[in-house]
Amino acid sequence: MATNNRPLKGMSLVDFPSEYVAIDLETTGTSPRWDRIIEIGAIRYRDGEKVDSFQRLVNPGFEIDNFIVGLTGITNEILADAPDEESAMTELSAFLDADEIVVGHNIASFDSNLLYDAVERSLGVPLTNDYVDTMRLARRLYPEWGHHRLSDLREYYGITDEGAHRAIADVEATASAFEHLRDEAVSRFGTIEDFRVFMSKRKKVPSKSSSVAGSAGFDDIKPTVDEWDEAHPFCGKEVAVTGKVSDDWSQRDVAQAVVNHGGFFAPTFKKKTTSFLIVGDYSACRQLGGKPSAKHRTALEMQARGKDITILDADAFFDLVCD
Repeated sequence: MATNNRPLKGMSLVDFPSEYVAIDLETTGTSPRWDRIIEIGAIRYRDGEKVDSFQRLVNPGFEIDNFIVGLTGITNEILADAPDEESAMTELSAFLDADEIVVGHNIASFDSNLLYDAVERSLGVPLTNDYVDTMRLARRLYPEWGHHRLSDLREYYGITDEGAHRAIADVEATASAFEHLRDEAVSRFGTIEDFRVFMSKRKKVPSKSSSVAGSAGFDDIKPTVDEWDEAHPFCGKEVAVTGKVSDDWSQRDVAQAVVNHGGFFAPTFKKKTTSFLIVGDYSACRQLGGKPSAKHRTALEMQARGKDITILDADAFFDLVCD
Protein backbone atom coordinates (compact mmCIF):
# COMPACT_ATOMS: atom_id res chain seq x y z
CA MET A 1 0.00 0.00 0.00
CA ALA A 2 0.99 3.66 -0.30
CA THR A 3 3.38 5.19 2.19
CA ASN A 4 3.30 8.70 3.62
CA ASN A 5 5.78 10.67 1.50
CA ARG A 6 5.52 13.73 3.75
CA PRO A 7 5.70 12.32 7.29
CA LEU A 8 6.61 15.67 8.89
CA LYS A 9 3.93 17.72 7.15
CA GLY A 10 2.07 20.12 9.47
CA MET A 11 -1.46 19.58 10.69
CA SER A 12 -4.56 20.88 8.93
CA LEU A 13 -6.25 23.04 11.58
CA VAL A 14 -9.80 24.23 12.14
CA ASP A 15 -8.92 27.57 13.67
CA PHE A 16 -8.96 31.32 13.16
CA PRO A 17 -5.67 32.54 14.67
CA SER A 18 -5.21 36.28 15.13
CA GLU A 19 -1.63 35.96 13.86
CA TYR A 20 -0.85 34.01 10.70
CA VAL A 21 0.97 34.09 7.38
CA ALA A 22 -1.22 33.88 4.27
CA ILE A 23 0.53 32.20 1.33
CA ASP A 24 -0.16 31.63 -2.36
CA LEU A 25 1.92 30.06 -5.11
CA GLU A 26 2.03 30.22 -8.88
CA THR A 27 3.45 27.02 -10.36
CA THR A 28 4.36 25.25 -13.59
CA GLY A 29 1.61 22.69 -13.00
CA THR A 30 -0.12 20.58 -10.38
CA SER A 31 2.38 17.89 -9.39
CA PRO A 32 4.51 18.50 -6.27
CA ARG A 33 6.91 15.85 -7.55
CA TRP A 34 7.45 17.11 -11.08
CA ASP A 35 6.29 20.72 -11.20
CA ARG A 36 7.95 23.75 -9.67
CA ILE A 37 7.05 27.04 -8.02
CA ILE A 38 7.46 30.15 -10.18
CA GLU A 39 6.15 32.75 -7.73
CA ILE A 40 5.64 32.91 -3.96
CA GLY A 41 3.55 35.50 -2.17
CA ALA A 42 3.28 35.66 1.62
CA ILE A 43 1.84 38.29 3.96
CA ARG A 44 2.02 38.23 7.76
CA TYR A 45 -1.16 39.39 9.50
CA ARG A 46 -1.75 40.38 13.10
CA ASP A 47 -5.32 41.13 14.23
CA GLY A 48 -6.38 41.52 10.61
CA GLU A 49 -3.63 44.00 9.75
CA LYS A 50 -0.64 43.46 7.45
CA VAL A 51 2.65 43.64 9.31
CA ASP A 52 5.14 42.16 6.81
CA SER A 53 5.26 40.64 3.33
CA PHE A 54 7.40 38.45 1.10
CA GLN A 55 7.27 38.06 -2.67
CA ARG A 56 9.66 36.27 -5.00
CA LEU A 57 9.65 35.08 -8.57
CA VAL A 58 11.42 31.73 -8.87
CA ASN A 59 13.32 30.35 -11.86
CA PRO A 60 12.14 26.72 -12.11
CA GLY A 61 15.18 25.61 -14.10
CA PHE A 62 13.25 24.89 -17.29
CA GLU A 63 11.00 26.81 -19.67
CA ILE A 64 7.35 27.12 -18.71
CA ASP A 65 4.76 26.39 -21.38
CA ASN A 66 2.42 28.85 -23.06
CA PHE A 67 -0.55 27.62 -21.05
CA ILE A 68 1.02 28.73 -17.75
CA VAL A 69 2.24 31.97 -19.34
CA GLY A 70 -1.31 32.73 -20.43
CA LEU A 71 -2.77 31.86 -17.03
CA THR A 72 -0.33 33.84 -14.88
CA GLY A 73 1.21 36.44 -17.17
CA ILE A 74 4.62 35.23 -15.98
CA THR A 75 6.91 34.67 -18.97
CA ASN A 76 10.18 32.84 -19.42
CA GLU A 77 11.83 36.22 -20.00
CA ILE A 78 10.58 37.46 -16.62
CA LEU A 79 11.90 34.33 -14.90
CA ALA A 80 15.28 34.34 -16.62
CA ASP A 81 16.91 36.54 -13.97
CA ALA A 82 14.81 35.32 -11.03
CA PRO A 83 16.49 33.45 -8.14
CA ASP A 84 16.57 29.67 -8.34
CA GLU A 85 14.51 27.42 -6.08
CA GLU A 86 17.22 27.00 -3.44
CA SER A 87 17.74 30.75 -3.08
CA ALA A 88 14.00 31.46 -2.94
CA MET A 89 13.32 28.71 -0.38
CA THR A 90 16.21 29.92 1.77
CA GLU A 91 14.69 33.41 1.80
CA LEU A 92 11.19 32.08 2.49
CA SER A 93 12.45 29.99 5.41
CA ALA A 94 14.11 33.09 6.86
CA PHE A 95 10.81 34.99 6.56
CA LEU A 96 8.52 32.25 7.92
CA ASP A 97 8.97 31.15 11.53
CA ALA A 98 8.63 27.42 12.18
CA ASP A 99 5.78 27.89 14.66
CA GLU A 100 3.70 30.28 12.54
CA ILE A 101 0.35 29.09 11.22
CA VAL A 102 -0.03 29.33 7.45
CA VAL A 103 -3.35 30.16 5.76
CA GLY A 104 -4.07 29.32 2.13
CA HIS A 105 -6.84 28.40 -0.27
CA ASN A 106 -6.68 24.71 -1.23
CA ILE A 107 -3.43 24.62 0.72
CA ALA A 108 -4.16 21.18 2.19
CA SER A 109 -3.89 19.29 -1.09
CA PHE A 110 -1.72 21.64 -3.15
CA ASP A 111 0.39 24.54 -1.83
CA SER A 112 1.51 22.75 1.35
CA ASN A 113 2.80 19.80 -0.70
CA LEU A 114 4.64 21.99 -3.22
CA LEU A 115 6.27 23.96 -0.40
CA TYR A 116 7.12 20.86 1.65
CA ASP A 117 8.94 19.28 -1.28
CA ALA A 118 10.62 22.50 -2.47
CA VAL A 119 12.00 23.36 0.97
CA GLU A 120 13.13 19.77 1.55
CA ARG A 121 14.90 19.65 -1.85
CA SER A 122 16.59 22.98 -1.24
CA LEU A 123 17.45 22.89 2.46
CA GLY A 124 17.38 19.21 3.37
CA VAL A 125 14.54 19.75 5.86
CA PRO A 126 10.83 20.05 5.02
CA LEU A 127 8.37 22.81 5.77
CA THR A 128 6.41 21.63 8.83
CA ASN A 129 4.13 24.58 9.64
CA ASP A 130 0.53 23.82 10.58
CA TYR A 131 -1.99 25.35 8.20
CA VAL A 132 -5.62 26.42 7.77
CA ASP A 133 -7.35 25.78 4.45
CA THR A 134 -10.00 28.37 3.56
CA MET A 135 -11.49 25.98 1.00
CA ARG A 136 -12.15 23.43 3.74
CA LEU A 137 -13.83 26.07 5.92
CA ALA A 138 -15.95 27.35 3.02
CA ARG A 139 -17.14 23.84 2.14
CA ARG A 140 -18.65 23.40 5.61
CA LEU A 141 -20.04 26.90 5.98
CA TYR A 142 -21.58 26.98 2.51
CA PRO A 143 -22.42 23.36 1.57
CA GLU A 144 -25.15 24.57 -0.79
CA TRP A 145 -22.58 26.12 -3.13
CA GLY A 146 -21.71 24.06 -6.18
CA HIS A 147 -18.01 24.86 -5.75
CA HIS A 148 -15.73 26.73 -3.38
CA ARG A 149 -13.01 28.34 -5.47
CA LEU A 150 -11.18 31.45 -4.37
CA SER A 151 -13.08 33.24 -7.14
CA ASP A 152 -16.36 32.14 -5.51
CA LEU A 153 -15.30 33.64 -2.18
CA ARG A 154 -14.16 36.79 -3.96
CA GLU A 155 -17.56 37.18 -5.61
CA TYR A 156 -19.59 36.33 -2.50
CA TYR A 157 -17.70 38.67 -0.19
CA GLY A 158 -17.10 41.43 -2.74
CA ILE A 159 -13.31 41.00 -2.74
CA THR A 160 -11.51 42.56 -5.70
CA ASP A 161 -10.27 40.19 -8.41
CA GLU A 162 -7.66 42.63 -9.71
CA GLY A 163 -4.40 40.76 -10.18
CA ALA A 164 -5.98 37.30 -9.90
CA HIS A 165 -3.51 34.47 -10.64
CA ARG A 166 -0.59 36.47 -9.29
CA ALA A 167 0.66 35.41 -5.89
CA ILE A 168 0.40 38.59 -3.79
CA ALA A 169 -3.06 39.51 -5.12
CA ASP A 170 -4.31 36.01 -4.34
CA VAL A 171 -2.72 36.15 -0.88
CA GLU A 172 -4.63 39.35 -0.11
CA ALA A 173 -7.87 37.80 -1.39
CA THR A 174 -7.30 34.66 0.69
CA ALA A 175 -6.66 36.66 3.86
CA SER A 176 -9.75 38.78 3.27
CA ALA A 177 -11.84 35.64 2.72
CA PHE A 178 -10.36 34.11 5.88
CA GLU A 179 -11.47 37.10 7.96
CA HIS A 180 -14.97 36.94 6.44
CA LEU A 181 -15.14 33.20 7.17
CA ARG A 182 -14.14 33.89 10.77
CA ASP A 183 -16.98 36.42 11.10
CA GLU A 184 -19.45 33.95 9.56
CA ALA A 185 -18.37 31.13 11.88
CA VAL A 186 -18.72 33.29 14.99
CA SER A 187 -22.04 34.71 13.79
CA ARG A 188 -23.51 31.24 13.29
CA PHE A 189 -21.95 29.29 16.15
CA GLY A 190 -21.14 31.88 18.79
CA THR A 191 -17.55 30.79 19.42
CA ILE A 192 -14.69 29.30 17.43
CA GLU A 193 -14.74 26.27 19.74
CA ASP A 194 -18.40 25.60 18.88
CA PHE A 195 -17.49 25.89 15.20
CA ARG A 196 -14.72 23.31 15.73
CA VAL A 197 -17.29 20.95 17.26
CA PHE A 198 -19.48 21.44 14.19
CA MET A 199 -16.53 20.77 11.87
CA SER A 200 -15.69 17.55 13.73
CA LYS A 201 -19.14 16.04 13.27
CA ARG A 202 -19.26 13.07 10.97
CA LYS A 203 -22.10 11.86 8.79
CA LYS A 204 -23.44 8.32 9.08
CA VAL A 205 -23.00 6.44 5.81
CA PRO A 206 -26.37 5.72 4.13
CA SER A 207 -27.12 2.01 4.05
CA LYS A 208 -27.49 1.90 0.26
CA SER A 209 -24.54 4.11 -0.59
CA SER A 210 -22.29 2.98 -3.46
CA SER A 211 -19.78 4.48 -5.85
CA VAL A 212 -21.34 6.02 -8.96
CA ALA A 213 -24.69 4.90 -10.29
CA GLY A 214 -24.27 3.11 -13.59
CA SER A 215 -20.48 2.84 -13.45
CA ALA A 216 -19.80 -0.45 -15.16
CA GLY A 217 -17.33 -2.51 -13.18
CA PHE A 218 -17.49 -0.24 -10.13
CA ASP A 219 -21.14 -0.06 -9.07
CA ASP A 220 -20.63 -2.99 -6.70
CA ILE A 221 -18.18 -0.98 -4.57
CA LYS A 222 -19.72 0.02 -1.24
CA PRO A 223 -18.27 2.01 1.67
CA THR A 224 -16.42 -0.11 4.22
CA VAL A 225 -16.69 2.62 6.88
CA ASP A 226 -19.60 3.64 9.10
CA GLU A 227 -19.11 7.42 9.00
CA TRP A 228 -17.92 10.14 6.64
CA ASP A 229 -16.13 13.37 7.45
CA GLU A 230 -18.32 15.93 5.69
CA ALA A 231 -15.38 18.36 5.60
CA HIS A 232 -13.28 15.94 3.53
CA PRO A 233 -12.63 17.34 0.03
CA PHE A 234 -14.03 14.21 -1.66
CA CYS A 235 -17.29 14.08 0.30
CA GLY A 236 -20.17 14.51 -2.14
CA LYS A 237 -17.80 15.06 -5.09
CA GLU A 238 -17.06 13.10 -8.25
CA VAL A 239 -13.46 11.91 -8.57
CA ALA A 240 -11.84 10.63 -11.79
CA VAL A 241 -8.36 9.32 -12.51
CA THR A 242 -5.94 9.40 -15.43
CA GLY A 243 -2.90 7.17 -15.59
CA LYS A 244 -1.66 4.62 -13.07
CA VAL A 245 -1.79 5.91 -9.50
CA SER A 246 0.73 3.40 -8.15
CA ASP A 247 2.00 -0.12 -8.72
CA ASP A 248 0.18 -1.22 -5.57
CA TRP A 249 -3.19 0.40 -6.22
CA SER A 250 -5.63 -0.76 -8.89
CA GLN A 251 -8.48 1.45 -10.11
CA ARG A 252 -10.78 -0.48 -7.79
CA ASP A 253 -8.52 0.38 -4.84
CA VAL A 254 -8.71 4.04 -5.81
CA ALA A 255 -12.49 3.79 -6.17
CA GLN A 256 -12.80 2.17 -2.73
CA ALA A 257 -10.76 4.94 -1.11
CA VAL A 258 -12.87 7.62 -2.79
CA VAL A 259 -16.14 5.97 -1.74
CA ASN A 260 -14.88 5.52 1.83
CA HIS A 261 -14.45 9.30 2.03
CA GLY A 262 -17.95 10.06 0.76
CA GLY A 263 -17.02 10.63 -2.87
CA PHE A 264 -18.22 9.18 -6.15
CA PHE A 265 -15.69 7.41 -8.36
CA ALA A 266 -15.92 8.12 -12.09
CA PRO A 267 -13.98 5.73 -14.38
CA THR A 268 -14.19 8.41 -17.08
CA PHE A 269 -13.52 12.14 -16.81
CA LYS A 270 -16.69 14.21 -17.28
CA LYS A 271 -16.41 17.92 -17.95
CA LYS A 272 -19.78 18.74 -16.40
CA THR A 273 -19.62 16.67 -13.21
CA THR A 274 -16.04 15.73 -12.28
CA SER A 275 -14.67 17.80 -9.38
CA PHE A 276 -11.29 16.06 -8.87
CA LEU A 277 -8.87 14.55 -11.38
CA ILE A 278 -6.16 12.32 -9.94
CA VAL A 279 -3.15 12.34 -12.25
CA GLY A 280 -1.27 9.07 -12.03
CA ASP A 281 1.72 7.98 -14.15
CA TYR A 282 3.73 11.18 -14.68
CA SER A 283 6.35 9.71 -16.99
CA ALA A 284 5.21 12.28 -19.55
CA CYS A 285 5.81 15.30 -17.33
CA ARG A 286 6.52 18.51 -19.22
CA GLN A 287 10.08 19.10 -18.12
CA LEU A 288 11.04 15.61 -19.26
CA GLY A 289 9.93 16.52 -22.75
CA GLY A 290 6.47 14.95 -22.74
CA LYS A 291 2.99 16.38 -22.46
CA PRO A 292 0.12 15.93 -19.99
CA SER A 293 -2.55 13.39 -20.90
CA ALA A 294 -5.62 14.57 -22.80
CA LYS A 295 -7.69 14.39 -19.59
CA HIS A 296 -5.07 16.35 -17.68
CA ARG A 297 -4.82 19.02 -20.36
CA THR A 298 -8.62 19.34 -20.46
CA ALA A 299 -8.70 19.79 -16.69
CA LEU A 300 -5.97 22.45 -16.87
CA GLU A 301 -7.91 24.32 -19.54
CA MET A 302 -11.06 24.09 -17.42
CA GLN A 303 -9.17 25.55 -14.45
CA ALA A 304 -7.98 28.45 -16.60
CA ARG A 305 -11.60 29.18 -17.54
CA GLY A 306 -12.56 29.27 -13.87
CA LYS A 307 -14.24 25.86 -13.75
CA ASP A 308 -14.36 23.97 -10.46
CA ILE A 309 -11.86 21.18 -11.05
CA THR A 310 -9.03 20.24 -8.69
CA ILE A 311 -6.04 18.31 -10.05
CA LEU A 312 -4.15 16.03 -7.66
CA ASP A 313 -1.04 13.99 -8.26
CA ALA A 314 -0.76 10.54 -6.67
CA ASP A 315 1.09 11.79 -3.58
CA ALA A 316 -1.57 14.42 -2.88
CA PHE A 317 -4.28 11.79 -3.35
CA PHE A 318 -2.63 9.48 -0.83
CA ASP A 319 -2.26 12.38 1.61
CA LEU A 320 -6.05 12.74 1.50
CA VAL A 321 -7.09 9.09 1.75
CA CYS A 322 -4.39 7.39 3.82
CA ASP A 323 -5.40 8.38 7.35
